Formats: sequence, structure tokens, C-alpha cells
Amino acid sequence: MPDDVLRLHKLSAVDTWMFGSGQPFNQDDEGLSQVRSIFPPLPSSVFGALRAAYARAAGWDGISRWDSKDANAFTDLGNGLKDLGCLSACGPFVSSKEGSIVKYWIPAPHALAVKMNGLNVAETTRADPIKTGFKTDLGLEHLCQVRDKNPETFKSAHGFWLSFEGLAAYLKAEEVPKTQSLRSPGAFIHREHRVGLEINPKTGTAAKGMLYSASHLRPGKEISLVMRWQMSKPKHNWDEVSGLHPLGGESRLANIETLEANIDPVTKIKRMSEKAVNKMKEGRYSVVLLTPLPLQETKLNGNGLFKALNLPGKLVTLSTHGIERIGGQDDNGSTASVPALPAGTVLFGIANEKNDVSDLLDQIPIGLGQDLDKRHGFGGFALGTWNLERKNEQDK
Repeated sequence: MPDDVLRLHKLSAVDTWMFGSGQPFNQDDEGLSQVRSIFPPLPSSVFGALRAAYARAAGWDGISRWDSKDANAFTDLGNGLKDLGCLSACGPFVSSKEGSIVKYWIPAPHALAVKMNGLNVAETTRADPIKTGFKTDLGLEHLCQVRDKNPETFKSAHGFWLSFEGLAAYLKAEEVPKTQSLRSPGAFIHREHRVGLEINPKTGTAAKGMLYSASHLRPGKEISLVMRWQMSKPKHNWDEVSGLHPLGGESRLANIETLEANIDPVTKIKRMSEKAVNKMKEGRYSVVLLTPLPLQETKLNGNGLFKALNLPGKLVTLSTHGIERIGGQDDNGSTASVPALPAGTVLFGIANEKNDVSDLLDQIPIGLGQDLDKRHGFGGFALGTWNLERKNEQDK
């Protein structure tokens, strides 16, 4: 039986991409022209594309149900959403290439604040929990406050991109990312609107439900997606997959390559998290979500979230721009829409023991949440630290 297989797959656009959020829609829905492609795509979109690419390599024709002369191959690949065989993944991560240097980018933490000068980031700072705060309907007693004498001049970095160098700085309570480690929301992609039309030959007008519009994405030069792909003790001897394969909606394609393992983004995240945790004070730690985290049956009130995610200690507060919904029922009604915390959400906690947080480092390649979600790539995270921010002079 082969050993575990660990690969980094790079997916590059050959034209535009279209990634839905999983929300159901039809071509003749009112307001369809407002449907926008999301970026980065959901982990399940990239996972499914790579899984199908491996299936084609094992003999699948791309149309019929899973079938191959090699039964071991399709045992490895599983069957459907709930049987993932021996597969698991982390990501996707956005990558850029400057010369021979590959850089990784993540959605910026929502608790990171920026001051703008026109279209440029002039300054960055942190928004950490205040020492005393307010009780909310979620039962949280502390809110976040920007560390600056003039907090009203800052806004959340939600929508921006943060490099791994900037993430390493953010994870340390006493540092802030440099301005050059941030990119604006539109730095990596350009939106293009496409119109679909079918003419009714009898009337010469648009066929019913066949005049529709969708927003596509065109990645910039050398902008790609990278997915960490793992097969646990596969029965089949798998070669690397490459070439053009479908990715996302609207019959879009991606060119798949395999990268060298020495640029593994998850290894980099684990190292920077370990350095941050080593400087943790009074058990204060943060969890920065790098990919969305489906909540399933989890309740946000009190410490229900921490308990459901097996996070140590207690939840102090969280910083997020809002709850998203992932998925939607298909023709068979088998995939329910669930709430999710978006990438960039920051959870602030206090642990009783430093070792409890150190033990979380081993979870970084695996992720947080339910097993099937984690294996698709959801719940990716990094660990950091934070300091209490005084609300006013009385809190000194």
C-alpha cells in the first residue's frame, strides 16, 4: 500500500472564472444580473475540481457515474459529498509570482484596521478587545476598539488582501503589518460581465429564461490558486495530474500544475503561529480564519462556539463583517444551506494553560469544524495573540 501522498496543486485561469457562493439560482430569476462571482472560491469548489481531475486520470469519462477498471482508485476518491475516500485538503490560498518568488495572500483579518490616503493604505493598526465593555445579545462582554488616538479615521481591512509576511506580524500582539503587505480588494482580479442569450426562432426574441447575466472574474498576471492536497494511505498508485480541467461554473477551465513541497503554505502558517504562541501572555490567544468556517448546528451565544470547535478556555469576543451562508439545495434537495463565519474572522479567547493553545498547532493542517467540512478545506486557521485595549482612563 502506498504511503500518504501530499501535493501542492496550482490552478491558473486560461480565461475568466465564475465561482458561485453555493446559493441556488436559475437563469430567469429576477435580479440575476446582480449575481456576482466570489473570490477566492469556496474550498469545496476547488476540492471538487481536483477530485474530478484525479478521477479522469483513473479512467472516468467526465459524464457517467464513478466507474473505472481500477476499483482501488474510486475507493480512494470516495463517492459524493459524504464519502471523501482517503482525500483531504487545505485552502485554497491566493498566490502571486514576482520573478521566481511565490507569495501567498489571505483575506485580511477583520480586526485589522487601515487608514487610507486616496486609494493607498497610509497606516495600519489593530482592533483588540477592550478591558471592559458591553453585554450584547450574543452574550459577549468585550468589544473591539482600534488602537489609535483617532480611531474614527480607520476602517476595517475587510476585503483587503494580506501577505503571509503581514499575517506573521498581525499574529504577534505587539506588531502591526506594514502597509506594503496589504493589497486593495481589486488588486488581484477584474470583474467582467457576461450576457447569455438564446433566440426563440418563432418570435425572434429571447427564449423564456434564456436572457441572463453573470459576473465573471479575470485574475491578474501570475495570480493563481494553490490547494494543499493529501491522500491518506491510498490503494491506487497515483500520478500527478496536470493540464486543463473544469473549475467553477459557466464551463470555466483551470490549468493544473504541481508545485514543489518546500513552498507549502500550511507549513509556513504553522511556523508563524508557533512563534506567536510562544510570546502569549496571560492565556490571550486569537484564531484567524483563513477559509470560511461552516457553523452547522453551532450556536454563537456564550461559549457554545468554542466548545463546538474544541477550542480551549473561553470566548472573549469575535470580529467579523457578518455571517455568510454556504450551499443550497440541489435538484435532489440533498445539500442544505448553512451559516458560516467568513475568512478573515478573528476569534479572541483566553486559555487556562499555554499548553492548551500549543496543542492547537497540530490542528492547523486539519482545520476547525466538522470532519467533512475540514477535509474539504473549510475551517483553515492561524493562531496569534492579543493585548487588552483600555476603553478609557478609568480602565488603567
